[in-house]
Amino acid sequence: METTSICTAQYVFSASRSFDLMLALNNLLDQVIKQTSVDVARIFLCDLKNKDLHFAVGCGFQSKYQNEVRYQYGDGLVGRVALKRRPLLIADLSDPRNATFRNGFIEMEEFILYFGMPLIFKGSLLGVLDLYCRQYVEVNRKWFEMISASVEKISAAIDSAEYYERILDFG
Repeated sequence: METTSICTAQYVFSASRSFDLMLALNNLLDQVIKQTSVDVARIFLCDLKNKDLHFAVGCGFQSKYQNEVRYQYGDGLVGRVALKRRPLLIADLSDPRNATFRNGFIEMEEFILYFGMPLIFKGSLLGVLDLYCRQYVEVNRKWFEMISASVEKISAAIDSAEYYERILDFG
């Protein structure tokens, strides 16, 4: 299958911060993909008002991806990572024991590996970093450290954007 990377973003923030934050998140996702050999990286953000997670930005898709994706805490892989506030690794999505995790998106994109990391800053859950691979990758300490460093940067960027908006709303 021809690999064409498609990046998408859902502009869920106010105009004052959406462009800068989405640009920063896209750049950080590009770094994650290059450094870790994952094929797709997505960010879902917590929506405290609706008490769910919504798609914000993603890179690496082979197909046109539907942006209007929302998950309740506990639902799907993203929701499970958010609910438990812990990383989740599924090293072989093709294993019959992992059939409950497969869905149309995973099948269409032909993913084999899943890794989700909660985006936590100063004790607050901000969202989830969602990673997929179409081929097996060596999951080792260095791989986890690179992702962890990216998670810290992503979480700090989201927190800074939210802090900036709170200041604007206060003034």
